[in-house]
Amino acid sequence: MTIREHMLEAERLWSAGEIEAGAAAVEAAVQLAAAAEAQGAYLPPQEARQLLEVLERIRMHLARERRALDARLAEAGTGRRARAAYGGSP
Repeated sequence: MTIREHMLEAERLWSAGEIEAGAAAVEAAVQLAAAAEAQGAYLPPQEARQLLEVLERIRMHLARERRALDARLAEAGTGRRARAAYGGSP
């Protein structure tokens, strides 16, 4: 897979709620980029912009997820009720 393909896969996985798999796809893209840079190769500016756009969409998705989680926690209350609502021990 190319760096871009890894990033698009990460975006797809995150959108599907598969956070760990999405993080692994981002890590694979970063490793490919680092290996390329070590050999003196760099991404063309257009591809670099596309990757930044994918990262921005992932960031926005994660921000929405965090706001939703914060809202659910606020709705559940604090302390024992919140921990119980999310599977923690009371």
